[in-house]
Amino acid sequence: SKRADPDGVYFTQPENGSAADFVLHVKAKRTGQRAPVHLPVENRVLSITRPLPIGLQDNGRPYEITLREVHMTIYGVTRSGKSNLLNVLISLLAACPDALIWMIDMKGGRTSRPWIVPYLQQYTPRPVIDWVATTREETKTMLETALLAVQTRAAYPGFEKINPDENIPAIIMLCD
Repeated sequence: SKRADPDGVYFTQPENGSAADFVLHVKAKRTGQRAPVHLPVENRVLSITRPLPIGLQDNGRPYEITLREVHMTIYGVTRSGKSNLLNVLISLLAACPDALIWMIDMKGGRTSRPWIVPYLQQYTPRPVIDWVATTREETKTMLETALLAVQTRAAYPGFEKINPDENIPAIIMLCD
């Protein structure tokens, strides 16, 4: 981040691209202009149990992270791209049938809205984000439900850990 301009990354939709496609642009820095990167590199079903490709390294190799059983905090100054990264993560998690996405969006739903509107307009059979909390009361209900889910899953007989699948998905909780 120290080598890039504060506005060094931005996203656009490619020509003839689907709603799942976008282009990551990296503005010039001392080493010169970089070519735009079309993301996702390939549209395919992903899994929360395998590394997810969130971008490309300078050498062109995919940069992948595993989000299963991970606690992550994304921090930065205002307008540094935290919400953009969150949207990239949501797009990847949406391709994981073994994950549910719960989101606390205390910006009045501003971050979650683009992921919910296609469902509300009946373009898709289900929303990308499975549960959104936009108030303190909704957040309290969501967190209490998450705790109950953890306690219930911990009581499954014979299970040390649950391996997420479509029938017993991982619950991914995001907050913006």
